[in-house]
Amino acid sequence: MAPPSIASLDQNELVLYTSTFSKTVVPAMRIGWIVGPHQIIRIMAQAKQATDLHTNSISQHALVHLLEDFDLDAHIQLIRETYYERMIVMKELLDSVKIEGLSYIEPKGGMFFWVTLPEYINTTKLLNEAVKAGVAYVPGAPFYVSNPEQNTMRLNFTNSKPELIQTGMERLVHILESTQMNV
Repeated sequence: MAPPSIASLDQNELVLYTSTFSKTVVPAMRIGWIVGPHQIIRIMAQAKQATDLHTNSISQHALVHLLEDFDLDAHIQLIRETYYERMIVMKELLDSVKIEGLSYIEPKGGMFFWVTLPEYINTTKLLNEAVKAGVAYVPGAPFYVSNPEQNTMRLNFTNSKPELIQTGMERLVHILESTQMNV
């Protein structure tokens, strides 16, 4: 059982809780919400209005209709099952890679594997080669506040079917093995 959220424990209106529909409804729909002290939300709304006036009205209307006329709970269950199946495919592929020093964190939810590679592999520098081979990942360095580890990457398993995950992982492993041989 998951522990309660910090927001649910807040007795003094000190916590801001934010969330979004982008991972559950439509990945490109950047509409979310915030719950918290009125005074802080008012200041945040003013800051947002100073930068972009408002969120796209068409997207907001589409979301309202979707939430009124669509079984969101059933949709979330479907994507959870689909994402889990795809996560298992990528996990099995990662388990089969024979590169000394490769490790990963198995996701307990979400959409990504966090992968650590041998220190001699710089994922930022390697990205162009990967893209040329038809596979992409997100280098891990930008996720660090300080002292970024250049040998880390984030792999998404949610937006590709299992056979495409297989192909992408084969391409990525080939590139990593080629890097290993050139050291």
